[in-house]
Amino acid sequence: MRVRLYTFTGFTMAPIANFSETTPAPGTVMLKYPYSARECFDLIDSKEHVTGKELSPANTRVLKIEIIPATARVHYEVMSNGSTDRHADEDSPTLGDGDIIDFGSNWRMSLRAAE
Repeated sequence: MRVRLYTFTGFTMAPIANFSETTPAPGTVMLKYPYSARECFDLIDSKEHVTGKELSPANTRVLKIEIIPATARVHYEVMSNGSTDRHADEDSPTLGDGDIIDFGSNWRMSLRAAE
């Protein structure tokens, strides 16, 4: 499977045209582009992939994952600054195509294909 990871500095509010009293908010929340960094790789069988700190430069706040095929899922573990290394396994949480999670500067991530 092909995995693409993108990091962002946060979210922004985009205005909605033709806003009316019946619309709950005057805008919609979107990822704040341009993205800060990206990392793309293939996950093969049960091999682990660990991202580098290059994926999470200063001011990183959010990570988005894209997976091809879109029906595939990955197990993951997040390693923040100074935390013990964690390795994704079959008991780790999973992410699917288009999922977004909190992610910080200089954080890393371990991923494995979910079966």
